[in-house]
Amino acid sequence: VARLNERGRSISVRGAFTARVVERLGGRNIRVTGCPSLFYGPACPQVEPGPRLATRDRRIGVSLHTGLQQSIYCAAPAAARAAHVRTIRYAIDDAAEAVLFEQGVMAEFRVADADLPTPERLRAATEILARIDPEGLLRPEELVAHMLSVTSVEEWIDRAGRLDAMTGFRFHGNMVALLQGRPCHYQVYDSRIREFCELYRLPFQDVREPWRAPHEAMLAHDWAETNRALAACHAEMARFYAENGYRFLVAGPAPAPA
Repeated sequence: VARLNERGRSISVRGAFTARVVERLGGRNIRVTGCPSLFYGPACPQVEPGPRLATRDRRIGVSLHTGLQQSIYCAAPAAARAAHVRTIRYAIDDAAEAVLFEQGVMAEFRVADADLPTPERLRAATEILARIDPEGLLRPEELVAHMLSVTSVEEWIDRAGRLDAMTGFRFHGNMVALLQGRPCHYQVYDSRIREFCELYRLPFQDVREPWRAPHEAMLAHDWAETNRALAACHAEMARFYAENGYRFLVAGPAPAPA
């Protein structure tokens, strides 16, 4: 933190909690900018739910984190694992298309890898379900049928843009929907994700809270408030870059989804 104070005119942090921590460590001139990944393109995202989200024709993506364990990053791992089962079951049962995005957990990747023999993919799915689904509410074949792996950020964003919404457990896994103007909803299990949701005014529920269908939460949400929060972070990021001597590409708002 001392080196950052020396080398820059300000320090960019992702939210209010992080700002307090950095300030406690001696940081000066702190700007709350959110996550730079949200401004992957030069246009500030503008989020607007499409009409199909309210129908059974909706297409839902789920960002997974099936490797969650008891650690400083997960306040309630048992509740988080149970929330995975509810979320996956919801996407498969209540949407015309359900896409489960693997997010770097090796067993998830093996389930998604179409080049592997089917028995090997099923074994990986069984391994995941043994960890998250002791009641047997999901079948290995369902994970194999719906799991997807992407190989680049561009493919990730493009695939999310074909859906009506994202829900799940990974901050960047849902952020790809925001980059395409699609709504998202978070299952929160740690202070980091809660911080992002509060900063951007995104709909979320704690994994320990009673279940609510994600599309209902997204349809009831005030996305105008979210768009104002995104614009404020975008402007703050531009100021941060400028005062530290870098050019920040700024464009008009991204078009709303068709």
